[in-house]
Amino acid sequence: MNIESYLYAVLALVFVLALLGLLYLVIRRMGIGGALPRTRGERRLRLVEVLPVDAKRRLLLLRRDGREHLVLLGPESDLLIESLEEDERDSAGDFDAMLDRTPPSSPPSSTRPAPKAPPAPPGPREPRLGRRTGTETAE
Repeated sequence: MNIESYLYAVLALVFVLALLGLLYLVIRRMGIGGALPRTRGERRLRLVEVLPVDAKRRLLLLRRDGREHLVLLGPESDLLIESLEEDERDSAGDFDAMLDRTPPSSPPSSTRPAPKAPPAPPGPREPRLGRRTGTETAE
């Protein structure tokens, strides 16, 4: 082999490495790839449970640094439904206790008080006894 063959192989290798680097930059710019975090010990983020709501939406229960987050993932948008501290969860670790909680006793000043319910319609009257004769009279 002569020197031209070695030079040709080295240039081909540099060209292929340049193409791989360019592909890497394109993938990173599109948000597809990226460096994975290198963690030692326990991870901070954990997927606790996934529940499919329908064909397009899912509920995720995530745990991060002693907090649980309930997230609804959909095709157009994602929604954080609830976020709880570790001491706010019940012993089972689910959101039932949060849903059963009563609202605060004093409403915020910006809300209006609830309208009063209309009085119940009068029912059928019971007959009353007359004063003198003991006969029934309808009033």
